[in-house]
Amino acid sequence: MRLSLFKAIAALPAAIFATFVPAFAADVPQVTKVDYRLFYSASGKVSDPLPEPGIDGALDARLKEQDWNAILVDLTLSGPPQATDQSTVINVKIFENLLPAQGVRHGINMVADKKLSDLTFGVDGNVHRAIFLPGHVCGNMILSAAVEGGTKFKSIFPFACSH
Repeated sequence: MRLSLFKAIAALPAAIFATFVPAFAADVPQVTKVDYRLFYSASGKVSDPLPEPGIDGALDARLKEQDWNAILVDLTLSGPPQATDQSTVINVKIFENLLPAQGVRHGINMVADKKLSDLTFGVDGNVHRAIFLPGHVCGNMILSAAVEGGTKFKSIFPFACSH
């Protein structure tokens, strides 16, 4: 009897740890969605999120418009509702694959390198962060986001153009 009581007490910290660690891990912020929008400097307006390529030619028509001159990347981060996280850092990098046909040296160019922190989540558990890419950045681009000590997220921009 005494031995089984000892084993039960010894197992208690492991049971408590197993109960609380999954709940804590679920509260680590994650990148859950990325929207890409065009910025029109003449009017100061931002487009609706760009549709996926091949949907009724809507993306091709918008990219051919001559008055947009930048891209706004809208990252949706999810975490615990109505919480503030000041310790987690999310590293976001955007790379552009430069092709020889674009008239520049080909290779990989880092377009943006941002660290996102000080996250305050809304009642739905989401917070948005924007990355502004000025100029006609339009190569084959990849967004890579990594939560320090956590998960990674990749997104390929839904377009490449010769704007």
